[in-house]
Amino acid sequence: MSGCLRQVGCLVLLVVLGLGGWLTRELWWERATGRPLHPETTWSPVEPEDGPPARKRIEALERRQGDVFTTLTPGEVAALILGETGGRLPPGVQDVETSVVGDALSIRASVDLTTLRSVDGLGPLRALLTARQPVTITGRPRVVARGRGAFDVQSLKVGGIEVPSPALGALIRQLDRGADGEREISGSSGRSITFAVPRYVGDIRVARGRVVLYKTTP
Repeated sequence: MSGCLRQVGCLVLLVVLGLGGWLTRELWWERATGRPLHPETTWSPVEPEDGPPARKRIEALERRQGDVFTTLTPGEVAALILGETGGRLPPGVQDVETSVVGDALSIRASVDLTTLRSVDGLGPLRALLTARQPVTITGRPRVVARGRGAFDVQSLKVGGIEVPSPALGALIRQLDRGADGEREISGSSGRSITFAVPRYVGDIRVARGRVVLYKTTP
């Protein structure tokens, strides 16, 4: 019986120590790991001139004896995605910025929200669509078919408020007009922005603040 009590006591002690460590992590995390507990998000503007150098590095993958991968900055990837979809975005999109945190890419822009008030399924969120606000979409790009990529949106924030899941697809369809057939290819239930990639690009991965494109294996 005493052995059982000792085991239970040790288990309780471990739970208490673990809980204490979790509650006080703000005090010791950075000193112990060398990394901030809440990494600061650094935003970079997306410029039209980001596209050409990115395309040049991607085209190098086509060479038989060339590199098997190439690394792009978040701005270059966003320029490639938005370069094609720009004509499908609603009017009044300004100040596009991008950032990578962990394994996700975020794109933020100032949007005239009055153009989105007609979207169905917004509920109380519609009351917020009355002025220009920052809109942030976060997700991961991937190759969904030969020559076709998709930016799968995991979250969408209007101002600082996250759009509820039922309205997410409707808002994305409004932000990325005219691509319904291509969304079916992406297989993401309408929660993606599709874009073209060269047929020799086989994979896209986001990690450690950068985006890596891999060539298709023979």
